[in-house]
Amino acid sequence: MTVLLEGVNTVVVELVLGVIVVVVLSQATKPKPAAIIVVAINILFIIFSILII
Repeated sequence: MTVLLEGVNTVVVELVLGVIVVVVLSQATKPKPAAIIVVAINILFIIFSILII
């Protein structure tokens, strides 16, 4: 159970950090390619975290 909880915690932390990065980039730079890159990175992080779990 503790391993699952730690995995869930890491996923939540990554999602929160991803949202913060998206907000910061969307405010700093308006172009959409940057947002697309950030979304792709977030998806990769989620996939890696699921594989680690």
